Amino acid sequence: MIQQLADAYSRIAHILSRTELSLYLYPNPRIKEAVNQLHVCLIHFMLAALKWYKKRRVSHAISAVLKPWALGYEQHVEAIEEQARRIEGLSSSTSQAELRVQHREIRELRKEIREYQLQVSGLIDVINQQGKQLIELALGEINNIDILREILLTLNR
Repeated sequence: MIQQLADAYSRIAHILSRTELSLYLYPNPRIKEAVNQLHVCLIHFMLAALKWYKKRRVSHAISAVLKPWALGYEQHVEAIEEQARRIEGLSSSTSQAELRVQHREIRELRKEIREYQLQVSGLIDVINQQGKQLIELALGEINNIDILREILLTLNR
């Protein structure tokens, strides 16, 4: 019986470390409630174990025959494990929901980036066109200055 209790406490310790991580990663009301229910199951198990521990040796021997581990304590451990599986399921669902939201946000950001790229491309085209017009205008002005210079030179002769 002591070996089975020790094994049960070991399993419970492993369960608690996993549920602590779930509660840390996804502190939503559903998981908090599930962890509270897990604690209730733990308290029931510990009360049963404490009750057994307080019995005398003769009572231990009698209960080992009349009410073995499987009848007296396994149901508590199974309830704890079932609650832990529920918490893991809730954690998994929450993770999937968060992942879905992130995928949606990524799609929206990609769409915005494409729209900005189109706007920037349009602005670059406008700037290139206006730059060409400025260069043509500047070249035209240079030609006009050259013509004016020739006229002035001819007049000064």
